[in-house]
Amino acid sequence: MSMIMLHSCFAIEVTYDSKALIINGERRLIFSGAIHYPRSTMEMWPDLIQKAKDGGLDAIETYIFCDRHEPVQHEYNFSGNLDFVNFFKLIQEAGLYAIMRIGPYACAEWNYRGFPLWLHNIPGIELRINNQIYKKEMQIFTTKTVNVAKEANLFASQGGPIVLAQIKKEYGDIMWNYKDVGKEYIWDETLLQGKVLWRVVSVELFATFSEILQWKATMINQIKQRRVTFQRIADS
Repeated sequence: MSMIMLHSCFAIEVTYDSKALIINGERRLIFSGAIHYPRSTMEMWPDLIQKAKDGGLDAIETYIFCDRHEPVQHEYNFSGNLDFVNFFKLIQEAGLYAIMRIGPYACAEWNYRGFPLWLHNIPGIELRINNQIYKKEMQIFTTKTVNVAKEANLFASQGGPIVLAQIKKEYGDIMWNYKDVGKEYIWDETLLQGKVLWRVVSVELFATFSEILQWKATMINQIKQRRVTFQRIADS
């Protein structure tokens, strides 16, 4: 069994293949658990993290909650129990990896799924769809969040604990209701927000943009082929 040692500030190389994540040349099966930092006090964090480690986890994942960090449009709060920089550093001190789930949609039994109320009240906005007003605000928040993490050297490529970052969450269950508009949104938004991460700091996003585009083309072809097959079955 390999041991995790993350106390040093040396960069961690994170890649992947068809079987697993590869961390510093070694395939790793990551066992992660959620600790949402705003749901506890700062004083509780070390004990919660240690209990997670004692329970056999090797990574802690958390959302970054937009409604708490940006309660007023473009005014940010990263203090107190919203200080995710300190939270991630405690994870690293415990010898664990971290997974950063930027969202900004947070499906975590969280009020209004993490969206601030001011976002809902912007004229002309539609949430979680290919709406330019919504996408602009989400890009602003994503950029702000990533910059805060980068300035604190939290990403694995900087010697930090964050080995994975997630942009979107649980869109598949509603994407098909929007049909082509939903598919267009999820691809465009993933690429748009993903560029923020790649432009600001190198972090593993499960795939390169060329691969994402290739997957998109492959998926579209597969959907078309299945439609033809289903139609033939229906006509027979």
